[in-house]
Amino acid sequence: MADSRKLFVTVIHWHSMSLTESHNTREVCNAEPPLTMHIKDKDLKEMCKEEQFPVLSFEEFPCHTQSVERCVKLISEAAMKVCGETARDGYIRAKLQARKELPKFGKKGQYYSNT
Repeated sequence: MADSRKLFVTVIHWHSMSLTESHNTREVCNAEPPLTMHIKDKDLKEMCKEEQFPVLSFEEFPCHTQSVERCVKLISEAAMKVCGETARDGYIRAKLQARKELPKFGKKGQYYSNT
């Protein structure tokens, strides 16, 4: 991904009395939402000037499916088991590969061998 965002670590003032005093919000670079990145700035400005905002079509992403729930569970599990982005990625990939290679059983009786 060539257009990935850079991580910016801000200085935290630990003795502050409120959240707004804890760090300088002006230092943080606000990034554009990924859904609007493909729309040119000129086109966005034109859309804002129109009386009725046009209907935009976006790529559909599954968000409430069983597979998404499984992925969320796997990512949470990886975050608890290993430390670091590379280790977490390796854990997730190994777990998914193991799921592909292990046999799948449709019924309880198939778990036991006939010997």
